[in-house]
Amino acid sequence: GSSRGRGMALEVSRVLAGAHDDPILCIAYNAVRREVWTGCQGGKIRCWEEKTGEMVQEVSGAHKGWVTAMEYVRRHDYLVTCGVDGTMVCRTEKGKELQRVDARGALFCLAYGARRDLLVAGGRGTISVFRLVTINTIERNKDPGDRRVHPVRLVCTVPDVHADVIRGVACDASGRIFTGSYDRSVCVFDGEQFERMRARDTDEPAANVPRGGDPPRYRRWANAHDAAVSVVSIDPANAWVLTGSYDGSCKVWTHEGAQLMNFSNFPGVDKVTGLCYSPATGTYWASGGKGRGRVNVLDPRSPLNVTEFVRGVCGFGDFAVTALHASPNDRDRVFGVIADGVPTRHDVVVWRFEYDATFRVLRAHEDWVEALVRVPHRGGAPEEVYSVGSEGTVLRWRASGDVSTDVWTKEESIDGGDVAGGMACACFSADLGALVTGCEDGTIRIWEPSVSPDENDADGCESEPGSEAGDEPEKESRLEEHLDGEETWLRKVMPGHQGRVAAVAELWDHTLASAGADGTIRFWDLQTRREAHCIPDAHENAVHSLERCALREEIATAAQGEDRVKIWRASGSYDPDEEVGARLVGELTGHVEAVTAVKWCEWRELWVTASNDRTFRLWCPRALETTRCLKFRGDSITAMALDASNGKVLAAMTDRKVRVFDLARMEGRKDKHGNWIDDGVKGDEESDGGEGDQIAEGEKKATEAEEDAPAAPEGKEQSKVEEPPAPRVPNFAGAHVDDDAEADHIFCGHVDLIRAIVCAPGKGQYMTAGCDGDVRVWLAPNNPNRTSLTVPNFVEPGSEGVDEDSTDRGVGEFERKNPLVVPRSIRAPDPAAKMIARQLEERERMDAEEAERVARAEEERREREMSTRVGRMLRGLQDESMGRGGEAEPAKEKVRAG
Repeated sequence: GSSRGRGMALEVSRVLAGAHDDPILCIAYNAVRREVWTGCQGGKIRCWEEKTGEMVQEVSGAHKGWVTAMEYVRRHDYLVTCGVDGTMVCRTEKGKELQRVDARGALFCLAYGARRDLLVAGGRGTISVFRLVTINTIERNKDPGDRRVHPVRLVCTVPDVHADVIRGVACDASGRIFTGSYDRSVCVFDGEQFERMRARDTDEPAANVPRGGDPPRYRRWANAHDAAVSVVSIDPANAWVLTGSYDGSCKVWTHEGAQLMNFSNFPGVDKVTGLCYSPATGTYWASGGKGRGRVNVLDPRSPLNVTEFVRGVCGFGDFAVTALHASPNDRDRVFGVIADGVPTRHDVVVWRFEYDATFRVLRAHEDWVEALVRVPHRGGAPEEVYSVGSEGTVLRWRASGDVSTDVWTKEESIDGGDVAGGMACACFSADLGALVTGCEDGTIRIWEPSVSPDENDADGCESEPGSEAGDEPEKESRLEEHLDGEETWLRKVMPGHQGRVAAVAELWDHTLASAGADGTIRFWDLQTRREAHCIPDAHENAVHSLERCALREEIATAAQGEDRVKIWRASGSYDPDEEVGARLVGELTGHVEAVTAVKWCEWRELWVTASNDRTFRLWCPRALETTRCLKFRGDSITAMALDASNGKVLAAMTDRKVRVFDLARMEGRKDKHGNWIDDGVKGDEESDGGEGDQIAEGEKKATEAEEDAPAAPEGKEQSKVEEPPAPRVPNFAGAHVDDDAEADHIFCGHVDLIRAIVCAPGKGQYMTAGCDGDVRVWLAPNNPNRTSLTVPNFVEPGSEGVDEDSTDRGVGEFERKNPLVVPRSIRAPDPAAKMIARQLEERERMDAEEAERVARAEEERREREMSTRVGRMLRGLQDESMGRGGEAEPAKEKVRAG
């Protein structure tokens, strides 16, 4: 279905507090004017401005009694309401009454069918079908009593459709009408039969059956639910019918009456009072409950109740929602009616879909999260990420392996309670298949997962646990491969640093590098878990960042309060008595304030740094000189990451926002509109390799010395910058700035500082965590959920700028993607195409005639020249000069003979 892979980033955008003093029964939305209309039991309707939440209009006494339903018709700009007083009122978009229709009985539901331009109202077992006509602005200003300004025409009244009150009615894209009643049944009408009926003015005597015609036919789904049917809705993406009931279940049907899904047993819900389809997310929203209303989000792809996975994003726990509404005029919003138990206060909450909003919120840490570590890609295995909490708890999260679901589940919790002060940093060791953490007590610890990721199947299934409670699975630990007689716990703890370990990184050849508050850089042998080399006093201050460059076998370090980054050669045997080993290569100098982050860009082969001077700098790794300097908006950067799949730079700042920058634009290879400049090659940015692929590629060591590195092949762009630019004049904070770094996306949601960012290219997602204890998931730019192409256009047919044939198909997603094509042999010719073809043939004919005329004139000119003596002499000389001597001889003879 078209709901595949959708995000569920619906956030609360507005709460209309105290919308009515009486319970709210219905909602309608004007997407053009951004106005929300509400109706209540007191007979009032009100109009609210969505942006400000202010009431702009109130119509008292719109109905005598309850306003049970309302519908905003975008095609005609009509607001139609109905109530228990047995009237239906048609108004302009500004609330002026155009017509009041007496339906001769209470009305409880209302629906508009765009395909046939029909308005269907449900009463006590009877449905009334009306047709809408457009009234121009001049006619609308006339007296409503004039029949010429009546936009509603009665088509048919069908009695005894149901044995009880009709509580739900809906129209699908093909014109079918579905009704649900308290008699537990659902009836289906074919809208085409109403199109053949003559519409008449509503003041004429209403006839149940049109004159000269058969009564409308319909099909009945008897006993569709075990209790009264309370709501009927449509899933237009799949051409399915949704029904909710007082038995506490929601069912999904085909239009033929085949039941596809049955959602039931919602926690704390004994009856369903609201049900709607959210086009932006491809999910079903159901509301109801015992006393306090609750919202449940249902994913038809699984099928699965995904409420718990989106509760933190949508804020369901803050609202007691009793009814839901999704306007067909807008696909990004869902409206909820709040009844929190206060008799005189009833609110409306508006959820809006945001592509840059939080996709998931994972809440399991009790304190802040210091690090996020992605497990390198392992073929078809699901993505896995570790979150390291400052309290000493490590959680392992796994993405769903099933393509029909898109959730993260907690697979394992590692308690590091014996760690004094907690953990500060982490990395994943591919050699050990374990997590390595740097701790506040100066130790480095190795944590092996209870179930190795390599032992899991591609679908995410774990190995069988022990036969008895508390037994560990029988497997050989990869940490036991190098036994040296010591206890296991000793080999998993590597002391050495004096103070906090702030950064760790796995290098190559079973080597680990670490740095921390003591200003030293230490190298560890992962096979023996012992310190192999130490660089004392590498920095004067505490080191906060350590980044590796596998391609050049270098590491970069940055320290607190220092405006430079040091580059170290980290290859060779780490013997203090030998010259080879870790040594300082150079420094990246240029920032005028402290450097806050440093990263190596594998796919462009350059260093990226950020500083408190509010600039990014791109560095040539050979010359250690700045190639580009860009200033950014915001404050200090607290975390930074690079996304190879999209060519992006992610930076979290102290304003608790994550900004996403395009590296190609930062390099000047793209303009501000995203267009490639000069010889920019897009292929460099479209690499599908994830973070794990970068690591694997980076581990290929260089076989030549740096000085003898070969040049790029001719005709192929050399991705790395070899030579620095010429010296420049400072123009910003004492440094030259080439351009502004404009963010493509801004992610907001954290309520405290962000400490870690990681990319999950296998899911097309980003993950962030920080001091608020939340792990938040965001959609990356290449995620299919971000594109509106996955969301069908639900604008009403016939409205401005919409082709009616393109939206009124009434078919499922498979039929939409595989339409029937008329063979060319029987396809009717297009008159416009025939006319264009005739014009082209006429133009070709005229061009051919013109060319023939020019050739004929040239031939006549040559004949005139040859008819004279001088012309023959000139012609002979011309032929001789062109090398046609043999042909010129007769001409010469003729000249002599003459």
